[in-house]
Amino acid sequence: MSKPKAFFILLALCLGLSSCLTPGRQAEEKQKVFKLGQHKTWLEQPNSSDPFFKDRKFNHPFRLKPEVLEEQLRSFQYKGLALLSKTRKVFPEPVEKQIISLILIALDKARPEEIVKFTYNQKGVGATSGDVFITGNKIHWRFQEISGKEYSVHGSRDWLDSWKMVLDKDQKFHGSKGLMGPSPARNWIIMPVEASEASASPPPVLEEGKEEAAEIPDGETPPARKVIREKPAPASGGDGELEKALSRLKKLREKDLITEEDYNKKKKELLEKGFSF
Repeated sequence: MSKPKAFFILLALCLGLSSCLTPGRQAEEKQKVFKLGQHKTWLEQPNSSDPFFKDRKFNHPFRLKPEVLEEQLRSFQYKGLALLSKTRKVFPEPVEKQIISLILIALDKARPEEIVKFTYNQKGVGATSGDVFITGNKIHWRFQEISGKEYSVHGSRDWLDSWKMVLDKDQKFHGSKGLMGPSPARNWIIMPVEASEASASPPPVLEEGKEEAAEIPDGETPPARKVIREKPAPASGGDGELEKALSRLKKLREKDLITEEDYNKKKKELLEKGFSF
């Protein structure tokens, strides 16, 4: 067999093998992006050229209680660098449940080498974006953009149009090591996160019937795993309502939107509350 002919045969085999592997790679990538409405989170490996991230492993996956995360989001404040700028909330209250759910899900699915990136879009205001990750018993929040305005370091051309974070209780800036230490990154906040704050159950998303957290396959938004919040149990004798609830729960399990453990637990709760044994 001539060399040119052998080369083309080998090339065809490589291309065929590549086409077989592509769907698997695509499926893996699809599981790293989640979206609810205009808000989005995704998993990404950080820039290893930054000494802080080089060869670092994070305390991921991590399950955080929804109320703990909500309290953290409510605590974040910032102010512009222009004269007479006022201190404002990063996330207007009440904090939207969608972004809370998305961050919980992403932290729960992140691998030790990945960080969680997020984008929170407010209509008519602009995007708030950044990333979050956990090292040991510390949670890190780096904001790149707040209400459509990007963070700029001192001395840059757009510095006066930028902003800085305002520290709240138990918060500190990354890089703060005393009076003679490095200049702190005023867009990077570190907070304690105790082990007792980790939830033993999967992170909640939304009640049934509302928009779901979704893994994004090339612009589409199919449903991802969902945990239904507890709803009022049907009154004794309301067999019709109980049957509907059990049927709905069974369909969620068949579609693999909840785990077998979650299914059995919820089924038991419905039966116990629907009947008087």
